[in-house]
Amino acid sequence: MRSVGRIFVWSVLRVKGFWKKLGISVLYAVPVAFLLISYFLITSSGEDIFQGANTRSGALADMGRIFGVNGRLSDMYAWGVIKYMDYQWSFGWDTVVRLLDLAMACGILYALVRLALGRKLVLRLKDALLWNVAAIMLFLTPFGRVLYVGFSLIHNYTIIGLVPILFLWPFYKDMGGRRKHGLLFVIWMFAMGVVFGLSSNLVPLTFLMTLLGVLVWDLVRRNKIDWSKWRKMWRILAIGGVVVGMFVSFVIGPGVESYKNGDYVTTYDYVSFGEILGEPAKNVPRVLKHELWNYGRLALPAIAVLVVAGIFYLICRVAGASKKAVITQRAWRVVTFGVFFAVMYTLTMSQIKYPYRVAFPAYLAVIVVVLVVLSAIMRSVRAGRKLPWVLMVVPIMVVSVALTGLHGYWQTRYRAEMHEVLAEIKDYPGDSRCVERERVKTPTSPTAFLTQEDMLTDWVMPVKIYNKTISFCED
Repeated sequence: MRSVGRIFVWSVLRVKGFWKKLGISVLYAVPVAFLLISYFLITSSGEDIFQGANTRSGALADMGRIFGVNGRLSDMYAWGVIKYMDYQWSFGWDTVVRLLDLAMACGILYALVRLALGRKLVLRLKDALLWNVAAIMLFLTPFGRVLYVGFSLIHNYTIIGLVPILFLWPFYKDMGGRRKHGLLFVIWMFAMGVVFGLSSNLVPLTFLMTLLGVLVWDLVRRNKIDWSKWRKMWRILAIGGVVVGMFVSFVIGPGVESYKNGDYVTTYDYVSFGEILGEPAKNVPRVLKHELWNYGRLALPAIAVLVVAGIFYLICRVAGASKKAVITQRAWRVVTFGVFFAVMYTLTMSQIKYPYRVAFPAYLAVIVVVLVVLSAIMRSVRAGRKLPWVLMVVPIMVVSVALTGLHGYWQTRYRAEMHEVLAEIKDYPGDSRCVERERVKTPTSPTAFLTQEDMLTDWVMPVKIYNKTISFCED
């Protein structure tokens, strides 16, 4: 009987462990489901069609031309791969590109949580909760919409988000300074530095400014700079690669010349250096106004999450369910770099009131800082206390599932509507056709911000779809 009892208890514990692991797996799966819905139910947006969706030709020519306009790899990649994507999901190259987008977006999400934890993610409740918090901070804010509203933005900002992380990862892993690296790694880091320098206009510049800021911070704190950790050949060549990439982008290419035209002037109040130097009394206040506006918008989501986390921590402390939250020295270094980077990036954008999409790299740094604080709070919860974890799991799970469900609803609805429009265009016998403006507009419900951009918009018209010239019908 005793052996039977032991077998029963062991079986119950195994079942209990199975359900716990299943629940954690579901927590991990929800944000991935959000991205799957995004990339496989999305219809090409107006900008995607303008860039040549479904044309299957001219990729290399367009990539070369776009380098002369923006001088960054992310835009070249966007203009190249869109040629092999259909207006709606289909098997073939279209599926390959969408899976690659999914992998890069999940890679960004994984790296944010990995940096905050200081270790690999495992099947633990804490890891899954931080994974969902990072996803919520991305999907629920205008900054993170670049990951799901249209492939032009997705292709640009997955590159802009992921390449810096891949470049900086060895620096993060080598914080102890004891790792030895071979010749191939040194060459790889130089190549990654060049790619990073070319990946976007502002992130590499911000990295160099942040590096300088961290060195100055060390000088202020310790009255000296420890140059020994910077004498490693791979670090020197990596930073040299960034400079080479920036030289190609800013000197051979156009650099940030594109900011001087179009929406950046009319909508985002671009102020050139010439204007600042020519009329400082008039234009310096404009720059300061931009700074206040930019920093305010970047800080709001972080403040909101930290206030909620602070309230949770106080509740746990009063209830005796937690101990003092401690941030490790390694995590403090991540926080220091993240704060410096967010501040410096926003400083480089002081010439305009930046659109949310441009602030995406700075927002990723903010998310890492927030996740480090949340990780410390979660570590402070005493073992065996169930109530604090219930207080965390329930609201996070509800918000994450609600976001995914609403996203799926709006994407499915809009996809079905656009499928009808595309079928009518494809079957139309003539060479040109008009489409009613209202038919291609996305819904205007308060929760419809979770859907994509309009399939057609004024600035791209007229446009070619299925080799037919499409324009809006006269109002």
